[in-house]
Amino acid sequence: MFSMYGGSFAESTAGMYAFSGVAGGLGSVFTGGNFWQGAATGLMVAGLNHAQHKSNKFFNRFKKHYDAGSGKDIKLTKDEFDYLISKGKINYANAQDIGDGFYKAPIDFYSSGDDLAYSFGKATVYYQESNLSIGPSNRIFMDINDFYNFNSLPWGTRSYFGEIVTRGYGTYGRIIGAKDFRVYYHSYKLGGR
Repeated sequence: MFSMYGGSFAESTAGMYAFSGVAGGLGSVFTGGNFWQGAATGLMVAGLNHAQHKSNKFFNRFKKHYDAGSGKDIKLTKDEFDYLISKGKINYANAQDIGDGFYKAPIDFYSSGDDLAYSFGKATVYYQESNLSIGPSNRIFMDINDFYNFNSLPWGTRSYFGEIVTRGYGTYGRIIGAKDFRVYYHSYKLGGR
């Protein structure tokens, strides 16, 4: 109905979000709930559906696994690991020495495209400093570790829309029995950590 009368606006991304927000809000009111909570849920569902229809390799795989509720960890392939290292921004200034020449540092994917931003956001990368060369090439990347969970963060850490989506889907996930899981490359924890 909306697409029939809404014209080109109904087919636009903004139209899709507007309709989803209003429909979610009205659906909530009709069932005795709060309009704004329903609208937020409608926006969240629209955002996740929009992301899922894109060619998002990690997002589609991880969301399906999360929704299934097994909680089983996912091990990345070497190609996936190398791709993530090439796309993320590693914060070497905040790296922590974990002993024996190994370090762990935050890696940020929020500016690496929707697929990585929605799938990882921020994670932890492990690497070793080699004394054989000088400069960035002396880092040997060993592992990445992240938990796929829709955990809320302080407002402003993510975009406001991203935080609304995360909180809304986290609530929805608890309702359907979704389970958090770990994403990693190596099966061992470096330095026993």
